[in-house]
Amino acid sequence: MANSTKPSYKIKFDTTNAFSAQSAAVSRERKSYTGVVAKNNNAVEVLDRYDDFDSLKIPPDAYRRPNNGSYGIQFNENFHINYVVLEHQLAAAQAFLGGLRGFGLLADVVGSGKTYEAGIVLSELAARSKVKSLLIVAPKQVLNKWKKVIEIEFGLGKGALVCLGDRLNQKLLEGDNVQLSSGNFVIRPARPAIVSMEDFACWPNAATKYLFDVIIVDEAHHLCSEEGQYAAAMILLSSLMKVKRMADKPYCLLLSATPHSGNLAKMFRLWYFVKCKGGEPSDFKDGPKTEQYLKEYKHYTEGVCKGAKTVMEFIKRVKVSEVLQPLKPRSGETFIAFLKTEGFTFEAYNKLPYEERALLADKYLDNNQDIKNIVYERVANAYHNMLLRNIMIRQPRSAGERCRIKSKSAENIFFFKLKTELNRTVRVLDRAKNIKVDVDIENFDGDKAVKVGEYNGSVQKYIGQTRGVESYGQRYGEFIISVFNEVIGGEKGQEAFVKRNSVAYYWEQFNKAEKLPGSGVSATHNRIKYVSPASNIFDAKVDETVKIIKRHGKENIVIFFDYKIDEKKRVDKELYKRLKEIPEISGRLILSDEIGAIERFQSTDKAVLIVTDAGNTESVDLQKGNIVINFQVTPDPVAMDQRIGRVSRLGQENDIKVYSLADMTELEGYILAYYARIGLMTSNDGDATIIAGSNSEEMVTVMCKACHNVKLYYYEDYLIKKKNNELYCDRTEQCKQNDKKGTLMEEIVASDFKCNNSSGCEAVLARPFNDSFVYRCISINNTQKGLLCSTGRDNDRQIFCSKLCAMSHCQGKLKKLKCPVVAEYNENNNVGPAKLEEICLGCPHNQSGECPDKCKFIGRDSSKVIAWNDPESIKGCSTCDGATCNPKPYVIDFRRDKDEWEAKCPVCHTGTLKKVTPHSFAAYIQKLWDFQGESENFCDSLNIEAKKVAEIQIILQSDKAGIK
Repeated sequence: MANSTKPSYKIKFDTTNAFSAQSAAVSRERKSYTGVVAKNNNAVEVLDRYDDFDSLKIPPDAYRRPNNGSYGIQFNENFHINYVVLEHQLAAAQAFLGGLRGFGLLADVVGSGKTYEAGIVLSELAARSKVKSLLIVAPKQVLNKWKKVIEIEFGLGKGALVCLGDRLNQKLLEGDNVQLSSGNFVIRPARPAIVSMEDFACWPNAATKYLFDVIIVDEAHHLCSEEGQYAAAMILLSSLMKVKRMADKPYCLLLSATPHSGNLAKMFRLWYFVKCKGGEPSDFKDGPKTEQYLKEYKHYTEGVCKGAKTVMEFIKRVKVSEVLQPLKPRSGETFIAFLKTEGFTFEAYNKLPYEERALLADKYLDNNQDIKNIVYERVANAYHNMLLRNIMIRQPRSAGERCRIKSKSAENIFFFKLKTELNRTVRVLDRAKNIKVDVDIENFDGDKAVKVGEYNGSVQKYIGQTRGVESYGQRYGEFIISVFNEVIGGEKGQEAFVKRNSVAYYWEQFNKAEKLPGSGVSATHNRIKYVSPASNIFDAKVDETVKIIKRHGKENIVIFFDYKIDEKKRVDKELYKRLKEIPEISGRLILSDEIGAIERFQSTDKAVLIVTDAGNTESVDLQKGNIVINFQVTPDPVAMDQRIGRVSRLGQENDIKVYSLADMTELEGYILAYYARIGLMTSNDGDATIIAGSNSEEMVTVMCKACHNVKLYYYEDYLIKKKNNELYCDRTEQCKQNDKKGTLMEEIVASDFKCNNSSGCEAVLARPFNDSFVYRCISINNTQKGLLCSTGRDNDRQIFCSKLCAMSHCQGKLKKLKCPVVAEYNENNNVGPAKLEEICLGCPHNQSGECPDKCKFIGRDSSKVIAWNDPESIKGCSTCDGATCNPKPYVIDFRRDKDEWEAKCPVCHTGTLKKVTPHSFAAYIQKLWDFQGESENFCDSLNIEAKKVAEIQIILQSDKAGIK
């Protein structure tokens, strides 16, 4: 308050909250309320009064389609509100204009109607005469949707948007000349335009001679990519923004429900683009960065992200800083007392490495729930408000839920193939009541599955009646695992699983399955389906799918598969063939790869859409359907969330049911149990992408050379293990052969690489999605055949072309000799190396000496045999004129820069191959599954991931700030 002699004011900050870092940067010195301050204050008040974006000009009802007109939004009475555009959409548009001034991200959750939010913003800009030219960039799958929304529902006019391809058509973009502040002239197109993201990325530099007053980019999270077409799209977008800045037309709307995938480091590209109104195009390329970029990067990484690269790490870092804050007003010396019990003074704790302080902070919070709640709330504040809402409008969960009037439930069916036939009924000990009950295995999910005394009813009803609703999820998990143990024969039945601790893993996930808000009842129903030894899992899945389709005879159904598995394992067409044979289902079927399939599904009742490609799992509207069947479960949580997002959208008029079918003994079963625990299938917040990404970045894979045991560590945990000398593997006697401590586990290559040569070399060394041992061939002219280069050794730092790959492309001696090894491979590319060695050694050309040693699949000289998987085997091919590969067969040696994992590019010979793609959660889990074999680590590791995700969920869901 002001005193009587010298007016002064001071802003007080609450230093106990998540914004303490910001407050520390503010001067605590008292300042006088001078004439200059008063003048500036008056100017601010005037600006506030005359802010053109202080409120929306167009009333909500103005968007409604009139009875006698063709343009406008159709009023939907199912929403039970008075607005044709929804309240949360209006709030987002107002905040985007008033807060972000028309430049930034619209990032509300999946299905909340961001397209309509963009339409409102565009309409408001038009009402202020700020739009004379428009460009919409969107994935090709949703171009028609955008045309309908903007042309028809927001009244631009049918056919008004001109569709542009990958080449600029000057006739389509004719318009007025506009002089920029630089003195140059550009063309403002007379017609609004729309283009696919794929075509936009191919536009030539001549695009920068056009001025678009407003640019809208859908699915803008793709712009975070540092390579490929999306990186090219970001460079072009930045160039267009440079033109827009000079013309004082800054308006740009980026739309994404998932602005980052858990990788905060990659989100910096969007942060910089928004904060610097498009930034400098050169900053989005490899090479030197501008001072503006470097300044913003330092602020973002050190200040905003606290040095963290992922959401998981961000949460950990903020927790470490916040755990001390409750000491002052609330908990006194509790943390210091805790540190003493751990053998540390407060001063000694502050000197510990960050990673060790984080472990102590977690232990302290686990023992102090009230303080943990306070800290979690502050971490949530830091994440939602300091990090996200700086560049985007992302309304809290409560705002989005206003339009979520339909329920979503999930049913997971786990198939387990029996080794021997069972009696129909098994007797199970109900440990909770210490009584034995009879369970009908064949009717396990039926209404008479359990019999005990006078009771004969369903499992669900039995548990609900006898054990109490508050612990339903835990009791249900316990009961079905008890039945399962009885069926497979207790611990001996574990032999049915490839991975150890499988039964304990499933029990843990079923126990902790997501509960419905406000109750103890699980939102996800898990059940086990036993498959006869005479049958197979695929047939059992088909039977279950038929039952589901018949059960929902009057509803529209969408069936998804795993689109990242090998083509030979795809079953979509086979399922279609089976269903086509069933008369009452046959007429309902639509294949997504048929022309007009999506439109036909959206306009047909009782249709069953079989989605045959991943292209229809993102951005496409399939809300005509409300039943989803995941015939195969992918280990990619983001892909699973996107599938459900196709039907769980604004405009969905029916309750949604998600069925997922998985083999309990295969990877898909373990992953489905994990999804059940984190509530992936029933979540309405679109956070699956963030959760998945939080488990995907900055991970280190280490392997024991002796037993090939693999472990995955988050980078910070890896540093602790390395410092404490805890990376030794003593799992087998072979591991301890040279050292009683065991074999030191070494980091193995687990990334994709790209050449950093700025001259245009685009060489990429990448792994197939689900293969842990090989890379795709980097050769320019071999990619179409999909041949692979192999390390030859699981943990070697050398990557080299396979001898077979080189032989297959030989146009010299081998072609003339009609090499039988190449012929056998071309006939059967799954043939094993032992067979090929046998053919090579028995070849008459080999025996006669006509085939040179350098050409043979298994070469010979006077002193040694050169094996096909030895880098020496391709030495001759690397200089041979008959080798048509480009580059010729090569060896990439990562030993030269051991710590950085860098190597000379074999294509341009001047650039360096550097890491560009850390593998996703899905790829790591696949690797863990492939590598582990009989090891117990798979189940334990996946269970740990589930526990970590639970903490992230709390943070993501604790959003009390923002727009109300």
